[in-house]
Amino acid sequence: MTFNELHRDTDCNCIENAKADEGNVFARRITGEKAIANDFKSYWDEGRTVKDGKNCELVCDHKGVSVYVVNDETEIQSKFKEIKAHKRMSTRFTHYCLLKLKNSAGLLKQSGKDKAHYNFFKSDDFQIDKLEIIAIRPI
Repeated sequence: MTFNELHRDTDCNCIENAKADEGNVFARRITGEKAIANDFKSYWDEGRTVKDGKNCELVCDHKGVSVYVVNDETEIQSKFKEIKAHKRMSTRFTHYCLLKLKNSAGLLKQSGKDKAHYNFFKSDDFQIDKLEIIAIRPI
């Protein structure tokens, strides 16, 4: 797996201590009843970069795609409903998908205070078919 695109415009090593995980189930908020490539764009991919490019934690948070490890689906659904109720941008996310990463999809690193939250760093050859979509549910 290569991550040249991830590191193209930063000196930060976002994949330091990141790991592959093809065993756990993760959840990601998506915009409709089908998971599409645009649902897996990071803030950085969307042009929401960071002013302080030396703050590697913040840079990498923006370059990663937020996913949550699923231990209890009811807990994840409640979390997504709470996010939708409190964030004005969350209205575009109407569903969430349960997924597993396939070989060479990318790497994961736990991020933030919520131990279930991970940054998913897409590999250079990431495509939506590198994910095993298990289910899609409304929020």
